Amino acid sequence: MPVAQLDRAPASGAGCRWFESTQAHHFIYLFLLALSVRLFYLYQVAKSPFFFPPLGLDPSLYHHWAESIAKGKGMGQTVFQAMPLYPYFLGLVYKMAYPGIFWAKLIQLLLGALSVLFVYEIGNSLFNPTVGWIAALGQTFSGISIFYEELLVPASLVSFLFVTLFLLLLRAIQRKHFLDWLWLGLFLGLTTLANAGILLFLPFLFLWMVLSFSWPFLKKCFVFGMLLLCILLAISVVFFRNLQVAHDPVFLAAHGGINFYIGNHPGATGRFQSLFSRHTNSEQLLQESKEVAEKEAGRSLTASEISRFWFRKGFTFIRREPVQYFRLLTKKLLLFWHGYEIPDVEDYYFFRSRFSVLRVLGIPFSWIIPLGLLGIFVGLRNFQKLSLLYGFLFSQMIALLLVFINSRYRAPLAFSVILFAASAISWLFHLFLEKRYRTLLIAFFLLLHFIFLTQVDLGATHQELESYNVGIALDQAGEHEAAIREFDKALLVYPEDSTFLFALGNAFFRKGDFVNARRRYEEVLLHAPDHADAYFNLGLIHFHEGEWDKAEESFEKSIALKADQPDVYYLLSAIYRKKGLVEKAQEAKRHSVALGADPVMVEKDPEKTLFVR
Repeated sequence: MPVAQLDRAPASGAGCRWFESTQAHHFIYLFLLALSVRLFYLYQVAKSPFFFPPLGLDPSLYHHWAESIAKGKGMGQTVFQAMPLYPYFLGLVYKMAYPGIFWAKLIQLLLGALSVLFVYEIGNSLFNPTVGWIAALGQTFSGISIFYEELLVPASLVSFLFVTLFLLLLRAIQRKHFLDWLWLGLFLGLTTLANAGILLFLPFLFLWMVLSFSWPFLKKCFVFGMLLLCILLAISVVFFRNLQVAHDPVFLAAHGGINFYIGNHPGATGRFQSLFSRHTNSEQLLQESKEVAEKEAGRSLTASEISRFWFRKGFTFIRREPVQYFRLLTKKLLLFWHGYEIPDVEDYYFFRSRFSVLRVLGIPFSWIIPLGLLGIFVGLRNFQKLSLLYGFLFSQMIALLLVFINSRYRAPLAFSVILFAASAISWLFHLFLEKRYRTLLIAFFLLLHFIFLTQVDLGATHQELESYNVGIALDQAGEHEAAIREFDKALLVYPEDSTFLFALGNAFFRKGDFVNARRRYEEVLLHAPDHADAYFNLGLIHFHEGEWDKAEESFEKSIALKADQPDVYYLLSAIYRKKGLVEKAQEAKRHSVALGADPVMVEKDPEKTLFVR
């Protein structure tokens, strides 16, 4: 049934079928299959050292935000530095089941399994039951979906929100109940707090309503205005929170400007680049973007002013270099449809090599994309029927083209590509059954072109960052020798990078090779003299070796650069006790407890609690 005619369908049609179907047990089996695959993957990862979020990468940042939220502290006393819904989702889970990492991942996998049912219903509504089942199985075994559903990053939640949002939209169109549109509006507002790119879908939706909906024009405008109002209500909550906490009118989060500039500057590659010291940590990137903006402005800037600064620089590049920007935009478009999963946190290919669920059961997205492109091409014959799906996919693609392309940002759109791929598989099968061999040959010829297009070398890999991310995971897993080899690979490209040198020093430290660790930390300080954590780790080495004066000097330098470090103070209190400075030891202990240290931990032998950063 064309989507354009859904508003004239009876309420018991396809959009409600999964609620009313007499074949509900089929959905139960499908859900259990999807959940079983995901639980098996969770079981494999939980048994490995890769279960906990790696230090220094975004999953660890979201984990710490969730811990702070669960303790009632929120995400700090500054404007939101990331879209707030996912950290608060994690924080709620942590609040109910602290520390919550396992439960958060389990809930994400449950939502992923539930998405499989929703994908079936969307495929059944827009295409037919066969496409619905193929798409549902594709979503069940989608390797990239399973991978991100296990990680503590927003992609898993955003994927579920996107699928649910689209199903609610179809349901609202079909049933024509005001309450359904109200729920859709509220869900749109909620989704905006997880992914602002959904706002780009609104013009497509309004145009579809004007051209395809049978309601009077004023009624269409009223319903669409209600959707906008719900979104504004959601955004206003974040806006007034930012205004109250930081006295800065930031509508959602403060990272929009720098993300825009990363994707649109003279040296842009179409994927993430850490522009300054090649840091991969989000907090470090934002801090350095602040320092650069304030240096150029010659004064202190608020978060909103910093964001506008980087937006202006990005637009200046676009205005002055239109030809270069067009080439960049073309490369981003090719990267979006490329089969390679561009990593920016943990590496999909590394996990696929380690875990059999991804390797054996997981369907690579690189297999799905060519079929998806074929489905998009063939589906143009029924554009009116599929116009909302086209609008959703391409509006979100545009949202990524405005910044940069990576696997994590693309993953939530996998369901829409899977739906088109399923339609292509169904179409090819019907061509075979109908013995339309000439058309089938043309279709396979076209598919080969799409395969070539999605596999051609675009220089998408940044081997140094991939080696760094893999090295972090290996180091945390206790495979220090392998981690050192990965960090050495990264340093072959950028031998003076302080982030890579620091990670290499940590690997040597955890291995127990303090000589090489000390040398790497000293190299870090040669290139980044304000690296507080390098001073801290040097202090740990001196402490371990009984060099109390050198340890005290290193810890004092670390505190001078970053004051809120309770562990430094309790180590200092131990040093002062060993040197007989009782009053200074008590003062350092008070500082440590005041900053949130566990009083029992402060009294323990610090040599047994040395944790490298």
